Amino acid sequence: MGLVGGSFGEVVMATLMFACPNTRQFIKTGIETDEYTLSCLRPMRMRVRCGYCGTDHALPMKYGFLAEPASGAAARAATH
Repeated sequence: MGLVGGSFGEVVMATLMFACPNTRQFIKTGIETDEYTLSCLRPMRMRVRCGYCGTDHALPMKYGFLAEPASGAAARAATH
């Protein structure tokens, strides 16, 4: 459970992000979560204020993804 790089049984937290539907820039939500919790929230939607286009987006959680923790690598897209 958790992101790659965590020890067995360790829950690895990372920042929840979305891609802006208008600009495709990655929107940081400021929410730290783990893969299991995110998977439980997939049927829901989240309202996110986008700093790139200035729009409030109501995005399906299934489009959310977790930024790679600590490494600073580019965020990886979740499978839909």
